[in-house]
Amino acid sequence: MIDHASEGGESLGRRLRAARLARDLGVAEAAARLRLPVALVEAMEADDHARLGAWVYARGYLISYASLVGVPVVAVDAIRQRVAEAPPPLQATTRTSRSHLLLDRYLRRAVYLVLTAAIVLPVVFFARLERLDVRHLTLQPLDPAVELDADAPATPAEDQGEQPVVASMTPFYLRQADAGAVGPPALPGAAIAAVADSRPGVLTIRLTSPSWVEIVGRDGARLEYGLLEAGVERSFPVGSVKSISIGNADAIRVAIDGEPVDLEPFRRANVARFELSSSGQPTPVDG
Repeated sequence: MIDHASEGGESLGRRLRAARLARDLGVAEAAARLRLPVALVEAMEADDHARLGAWVYARGYLISYASLVGVPVVAVDAIRQRVAEAPPPLQATTRTSRSHLLLDRYLRRAVYLVLTAAIVLPVVFFARLERLDVRHLTLQPLDPAVELDADAPATPAEDQGEQPVVASMTPFYLRQADAGAVGPPALPGAAIAAVADSRPGVLTIRLTSPSWVEIVGRDGARLEYGLLEAGVERSFPVGSVKSISIGNADAIRVAIDGEPVDLEPFRRANVARFELSSSGQPTPVDG
């Protein structure tokens, strides 16, 4: 903005130029003393304040020039109200339609739903996949093992083909598909051949103190695994068990058909490990 009026009708730029000429200073010499470009000195003398930038810079330039040539500094502040900074240029904006706003909003919600489904659905699928099929399982209280007399007559339960199932953390008993079939419950995988070659029997473990226990079946599956508390009792068919590992040998009692198993030959420190042969006899673990 160019200001042509100041005190007494003379603009500030003309006063600055007159004072410079009175001191016999050229434009270049004045610019050198002010350490400003010649173009800025010419702009101040022409009252072209817009070329000086924002008013905070323009005021500094004008005060320095006025002090150099002897013009009163108050003359600079006197023109402040007549110098207006150019308003910022208006930016044209496009009008967004309501349908576009709604589409953008619903698209973002759809993205959130898709991401949520991508995270939740696999979790639910694998959780359902890992659930145990309990429809064919039967449970029976953990009663002490009872020795059976081979010459004794069959009980009504045996006549009906029903077999007792002992509760365990691993569901190794499954009923046969034919509910009317008579015979022992089906065992998984290689355990069928092992039972066929071994004598009938029951392996029983009882814990007097907490101990870590791992019992592996003939098919390589874990029949029992984890830390068992004192008082827990587990029973397994002898033919289905391949190896047994006990973390605290002093806290467990092992019996086969009611006969205690001496764990001393299989101990190393307080850990006992042994296998069951095809005849159901405890043997050291190979290696």
